[in-house]
This record gives sequence, C-alpha cells and structure tokens, in this order.
Amino acid sequence: MRRLLATAGKEARILGRDRAGLAVLFLMPAVLVTVVAVVQEAALRLMGAPNLKIVLIDQDGGEVGQALRRGLTDAGVFDVLDQVDGQPPQIDNVRPAVAKGRFQGALVLAPGTTERAMERAGRLVDDLVAGRLPTPGPVPGTDVTVVADPALPEAYRKLLRNTTGAVLQGIETRFIVRGFAKTMEARMLDRIRAEVPAVAALAGSIKLPDFAMPDRPGSLLAVDEVAAAKEAWISEVPSSAQHNVPAWTIFAMFLIVIPLAGTMIHERREGTLRRLLVIPGAFVPVVLGKALLYLGVCLAQFALMFAIGLWLLPLLGVPALDLGAAPGGLLLLGLATGTAAVAFGMAVGAVARTPEQASMFGATLVVIAAAVGGVMLPTFLMPKAMQQIAIVSPLGRAQQGFLDLLMRGAGTGDILPHVAWLAAFAAVGTAVALTFYRQRD
Repeated sequence: MRRLLATAGKEARILGRDRAGLAVLFLMPAVLVTVVAVVQEAALRLMGAPNLKIVLIDQDGGEVGQALRRGLTDAGVFDVLDQVDGQPPQIDNVRPAVAKGRFQGALVLAPGTTERAMERAGRLVDDLVAGRLPTPGPVPGTDVTVVADPALPEAYRKLLRNTTGAVLQGIETRFIVRGFAKTMEARMLDRIRAEVPAVAALAGSIKLPDFAMPDRPGSLLAVDEVAAAKEAWISEVPSSAQHNVPAWTIFAMFLIVIPLAGTMIHERREGTLRRLLVIPGAFVPVVLGKALLYLGVCLAQFALMFAIGLWLLPLLGVPALDLGAAPGGLLLLGLATGTAAVAFGMAVGAVARTPEQASMFGATLVVIAAAVGGVMLPTFLMPKAMQQIAIVSPLGRAQQGFLDLLMRGAGTGDILPHVAWLAAFAAVGTAVALTFYRQRD
C-alpha cells in the first residue's frame, strides 16, 4: 500500500508541475463545453419552438386572408404581422425587408382571391354533379405568393409552405362543401316545383343552413404522438447541455492520453522506470498507482464538467443539466469511461517511443474516435458505413450510454452493455500496456 501511495503521489507531483497538461485536461474542456452549449442553445430553441415573423399582405380583404391569419397563428410557430412600422404592409417595402432577414417570410394575397376561389369551387361542383371528372392541371395565375428569407433553413421554408398549403386546403374544402350545399338546394327546389305544383310557392322558403367549416384539415381523424422510450414524451427539445456536457466530458477524459503517455515515456528515457522496477514487487504498485492517479483525474474532470452543466450554464441562459432518473448509472458509466480512457493512455504510452509520437498519435486517435462516435456530430446524420464504425468507438459507446441516461429515460440496467463494452476495451488496452511496458524498458 505504501508503494502504491508513493507512486500515486509521484504521479500527482509530476502532473501538478505540468501546467500545460492541466490546462488541456481541465481548462480547455471547461471552456469548450461552456462556449458550445451557449452557442447551440439558441439554435435548439429555434428548432424546438421557432417564432417566425410572417407578414401577411392581404390585397384581397376576403375570407381567404382571415382564414390564413387564423390558421398560421394556430400553428404556434408563426407570428403573423398585418402592419409594418405602424403602416399597412406593401410588397415593395416588405420584400426587401424579408431579403435582409428582418422578417422570415411574407404571404401576398392577390386582389380577388376569395372571389376566384368561390367561382372555381362552383364550376368544380357543377362538373362533379353532372358526372364530369375535372381535368387535372395547374390553376391559372397566382393567388397566394409565399416570400421566404433566402437565409431561412430549408426545413422552415417547408414548414411555412406546408402550413400555408394545409390552411388553403381547408379553405378549398369549405368552398366546395358550400357549393355542394347550394347545388343540392337548387336541385331540390326544382324537383319540388316540378313534382308538387301545389306546394311550389313554399319551395322558396326552404333554405339549407350555412356550414361552419374549419380552416385546416384535422377535424375527422385523430392523430396522436407517443414516445418510443419507456418514460413519458419529452415535451421540450432537450437543451444543449444534455448533449454537450457528456460529449465533451468523454472527450476530456480521453485526452488524458497526452500527459499520461508523456509521463511514461519520460520515465523510460530518464531511467526512472528501471530504478523502480529493480525493487522487488514494485511492478504492480507502479502500474496500479499510475492508473489510479489518472483515473482520479478523469473522475475530477467528470465532476467539473457536470458541475458546469448544473450551475454555470444556467447563469449564461442555458437550462441546467438534467441528471435523469438514474444518477447511479451516471457514476457507473463515468467510472467505466475513465477506466477505458486510462487504459488507452497507458497503451499509447507503452507503444510509443517518443513524446511527440504519443501526443500526435494519441490526440489524433481521440479526435477521430470522437468524430466517428457521435461526440461532435449525431451518428444518425452519418452514412451507414460510418454508423457501423461508430459502434466500435469507445467514445461513441460512452456517448450513447450518457444519451440513454440523460435524454431517453434509461435506467442503470439499460446501460450495462455499454459499460461492459468499455470494460472490455479497458482490459484490452491494459493488456497491450503491460505487454509493451517491460519490453520498452
């Protein structure tokens, strides 16, 4: 035990004198997770509940414009404006404002839109009643023009177009139903006059009531949305802290390869390792003491990064990190990740011959494994081949485990396969380190 503590103390003093290494392990990840989380939070808020400013230029003044205003407002993501700087909007000044990003879009209703729609609905009903199928084809002219900001992401341009189309579909349905009602009323009155002349005078008093039709489809078929996870559906888009804190914690842990491998190589170069190993029974305490010290560093990184997510990020306007329902699973996964990171660092330190080799080889592998494993980019955005590679990345395994705990409502038992895989990776890394440790000496 004394040898073990002495080895750990020696490693702590060496690491304490390496200010650059401490900055890489603690300062850089802390700054990185803070900056990235704050920057991404605005984007996630836009994704979760966008508030797109849409100017409605209603040159028609009829029923279509009123229905569009109601339908877009009911969608919950559009702020429909019918005035700009206190004045009725005009296409000449609104279009340049949209192009410059002041508004995300504009809808322009041409004069006579409602009247033309009702006339077309009447002709369509007449054709259907007469048994003539309407000829499909584009509607002549332009009744509604959608103007979008060129910098607006394609997803939101589609959202604006699709919502506008859904509202217009509801309006068209309303006009067609009204047309059928009027046609059936007229045909019924004509039949009464022809068949029962005695009550022909009463036929004019028969009127079908006007129908109140919704502006948008969705009043006949119910659609529900349920969660795929065991827990209830997440009503809000998870904050950037839920993804970035565990992602950059894993990245910081695996950067332990730089100081750990460097220390091991310096020990070999200076003969320190040889002097230690000539002591009977010193091999296990030397290796274990080194591993335990750097595992403690990894757990300190884990605590620091999660503390930033819990207490610092809320001060910067980012929702606090939600630890989920299994904090014990977080600690277990953090311990497994730290163990894998230490084993990887020791394997690189045992194989590499120079500090330069260790730094370049180790850091490059960590960056590649982080990119492939979904730390920097979600894996579902990657090609299938890259997704298969992500399965064998230790950083990817750790990241998936943390996402399961923090965002998918998983429990400790659900992440045990990830923990087992990280433990197996640590065992392989340790075996490589022990194999080359004596040979390099």
